Amino acid sequence: MMKADLLIQGGTIIDPSRGVHERGDIAVIGNRIEAIPDGEPVEADQIIDADGCYVTPGLIDLHTHMNYLGSAGGLEGDAAFLPNGVTAAADAGSVGVSNYRALLHQSAGWQIKTKFYLNVSAGGQIMSSQFSEPLDPEKWDEALFREALLRYPERVIGLKVRTSRKVVGDLGLKPLKAAVALAEKLSIPLVVHPTDPPISMGEIAQMLPSGSILCHIFQGLGMTAATQDGLSGGLLEAQKRGVIFDVAHGRKNFDFTVASRALAFGLDPDTISTDLSAANWNRLPLVSLPVVMGKFLALGKSIDWVIDRTTRIPAQILGEKDEWGTLKPGTCADVAILREIPKESIFYDCFGNQLTGKSRLVACATILDGKIVYRSADML
Repeated sequence: MMKADLLIQGGTIIDPSRGVHERGDIAVIGNRIEAIPDGEPVEADQIIDADGCYVTPGLIDLHTHMNYLGSAGGLEGDAAFLPNGVTAAADAGSVGVSNYRALLHQSAGWQIKTKFYLNVSAGGQIMSSQFSEPLDPEKWDEALFREALLRYPERVIGLKVRTSRKVVGDLGLKPLKAAVALAEKLSIPLVVHPTDPPISMGEIAQMLPSGSILCHIFQGLGMTAATQDGLSGGLLEAQKRGVIFDVAHGRKNFDFTVASRALAFGLDPDTISTDLSAANWNRLPLVSLPVVMGKFLALGKSIDWVIDRTTRIPAQILGEKDEWGTLKPGTCADVAILREIPKESIFYDCFGNQLTGKSRLVACATILDGKIVYRSADML
């Protein structure tokens, strides 16, 4: 008989990293997933009955804001993410070269796994309605970016720039062009925020090198990714050569009309993320990553498609494909247990539009490094 510390029993295992969608069990010993020999019974110290649930790799949120002590919009990592099946998250530009150590210090006490994209602005994204981060490239210090990458290569993984008209003002495309050049010089990816952009979404995508992330891909202000006449020119070509399109829902950055049109014209996002912050956490229309995932089920996508974009693909983008985003035996035991509730559900975008779905996703349990860090009352 096999002995394990934890047995997740009788769930539907969905693991896009191995092409698995089947009913089965997951055994955990220590902080690793262990293979169960065929036909061998398992005795475990703890058992979770996952009947009727999806058992997936721990969810990964590629776009969040976690500068909890340094910004009005920052979230405390464990409280915001663990109850929603999220075991890893990336902060998208909340801090810059002058204050990233503060976020490193904050996150050191969290259980959730974190990585950071540094804002090109030294103080990061202030997240204030009164003023935006200064973006004049003449004020950027390349040496400080190099220092951050050298000292913390596993945590500081790229750059972030916003290119909204309201944010860049008279600088126009200057910050975006400079950010692209800096990211290429440092050999790191760049995250670009394009809400209400000064040029078309397709033109922005064409400016970006492979590995860059164009977030808020279904934003609905100004020039958008799709109209009734088709996609913004150049988007599909950019995606084919490796530019990554991320949902990053946020408070103002997701429009059902744009999303449905883009999907119909063949533009699938590569990743589904939240842009979660204190301003939208547990609040409509965003609430949580499972809620955003549910919107894509309502838009007609399959559960496997949705799980792939919240596990395997973001793990690969973050350089963790061998440990995160997989349930392969021998890998880190980060697991989400989700239930799809068959119930008519009304979803909202950021502009008050509604979409009715046939179900809703909720997180029932979260396992991080082999430990149960969240468990809903109905899973006791």
